[in-house]
Amino acid sequence: MPATPAQPQIRTSPMKIISVSEMRRLERESNVPPEQLMQTAGENACAEILRFAECTLSPRHRQRYVVVAGKGNNGGDALVVAKCLHRQGYPVEVFSTCPLSDYSGTAASQATSFPQDIPYTVVTEKLPNYALRIGTVVVDGLLGIGTTGNARGVVAELIRQINASALPVCSLDTPSGLECDKGSGDPIISAALTVTMAYPKTGLFCGQGPEAAGLVRVVPIGLQKDLDATTSDDAEAFTEQDAVKLLMRRPLESHKNSFGHALCIAGSAQYPGAPFLAAEAALRGGAGLVTLAIPSAAVRRSGPAALILSAIGDANHGMFSLEDWSQLAPLLERSNALIYGPGTGSDVDSAFIAKLLAVPKPLVIDADGIRTVAKTPTLLQQMASRQAPTLLTPHPGEMAALLKGLNVHETLSRLEQAKTASRLCNAFVLLKGHNSVSASPSGELSINTSGGPALATAGTGDVLAGLMTAFLAQQLPPYDAMRLAAYIHGHAADIACLAPRAMIADDLLSLIPKALADISPWG
Repeated sequence: MPATPAQPQIRTSPMKIISVSEMRRLERESNVPPEQLMQTAGENACAEILRFAECTLSPRHRQRYVVVAGKGNNGGDALVVAKCLHRQGYPVEVFSTCPLSDYSGTAASQATSFPQDIPYTVVTEKLPNYALRIGTVVVDGLLGIGTTGNARGVVAELIRQINASALPVCSLDTPSGLECDKGSGDPIISAALTVTMAYPKTGLFCGQGPEAAGLVRVVPIGLQKDLDATTSDDAEAFTEQDAVKLLMRRPLESHKNSFGHALCIAGSAQYPGAPFLAAEAALRGGAGLVTLAIPSAAVRRSGPAALILSAIGDANHGMFSLEDWSQLAPLLERSNALIYGPGTGSDVDSAFIAKLLAVPKPLVIDADGIRTVAKTPTLLQQMASRQAPTLLTPHPGEMAALLKGLNVHETLSRLEQAKTASRLCNAFVLLKGHNSVSASPSGELSINTSGGPALATAGTGDVLAGLMTAFLAQQLPPYDAMRLAAYIHGHAADIACLAPRAMIADDLLSLIPKALADISPWG
């Protein structure tokens, strides 16, 4: 029997996605003065903007900051950000739709104390050309979460002008112009980063919101701690704060068996690279030992020296078959978590997969494994009756095949697709894509807030599946293992400081340690 990894992690619930009215309630019922909430929100937003710029942008593209502020409280947040940037020595200039004397309410306290040595220009028509020169990071504080209807007048003109500049934009609370309950509006700022306050807002994840918001980060604003958000929405959001809770310090008195043994059953003669991406990701994710079982004909490289490589079958074996089971059996016995599917091809004998489904251990099924199960009714039935956890990681095409195999033919949203497949398969399902959706058999739904188009390249899914298997081997609960893997995977791409169109899956492997260390001091 394999050694049992120590200290299984405590299950954590992700952050609620809330409406504008719910956010207003939390602010109203908190005993913290609104001026203090604004100060805390702006300071934390500034820290997140600087982190984003330094992790994501080359020095050439972060030489100065231009803060564009509106008249309301979102403008007040923007003034706080400008002060923080100035105090830390960054070149910053403010362009506002109103003079400082016109700010009222909570924002007035920030306007009255605004430093005279920060350049401040009132904009009545459009920004001057020099405001949007190359090397500028734009901080968008024009319109906040209270926006209803479409932006008009000078604000609409500024939104169009900023979007046309193609500069990186960091929006405060919401991209200006977006209705935060509906995810709609015209025009809307196209942000690279949205730093939203206290809780993620509904509109950031529906309609035009995901495309407009870019990367979403949530920062605390100092709300009274015994107040909690309530929501009728089905889905929650998995944020960095949730990842931190799961990346706790490892016991000092531990050894390799303390962190589990992951077995990757992957590869074929046609696809020899995918298994190594998955297996190395499992190593980088912290599994104590990782074994890669791969058909002999697919072994065209050795992988990391730390990887245990087990060639299955003879040199003519280009694909797994039932004949290989006697060689796999001892590997299965020693493992704590399994992954099947990366690069296996979709023509593997269903009897082989049936034997694998019968193994009473946590199992990640990815890529070609999903397609094979999807087209075989007996495998779908067997999977649904498994007692050990099953985790499925389909991209949209694989999800379509899975739903077809389950005889689900109606048009469903991404949330409903994940929820339906999870229920019918009795499996934890991660529907990949922007804002990947995790679903549990009991009906839970979670939206991932990391990652972007840099991940839209071959092999990144193999890396994700390997990470997930590593966390399972370390005895994280399946739903946590799935959500944490998705977040770390996306965050590794977010902080790469590489051109997104140039990133390849191999790059992600060396970025996983950086992502873990960036999120938690314990990595």
